[in-house]
Amino acid sequence: RGDCRFLHYADASQAPALSSMALPDPGALRERIHAVTPSGSVLAGSSAVAAIFGRLPFPWPTLGRLVETPALRPLADRAYAW
Repeated sequence: RGDCRFLHYADASQAPALSSMALPDPGALRERIHAVTPSGSVLAGSSAVAAIFGRLPFPWPTLGRLVETPALRPLADRAYAW
């Protein structure tokens, strides 16, 4: 379903890839997972998880779309924060 890479903000070898992205400060990166979409948008928390689910094989994209619905989004945000 497309290219997906996992980068760790504290890994010096990944600094060049990370510096090309509009990411928040390292403190925010420690608190929540972040995802950068192909268009360059930065997502965090449950929205980042939903975007990652969208890149995985079935049934994960369906779950990702459900998490982003207005009815489930507040629940997903609370579950992520927990």
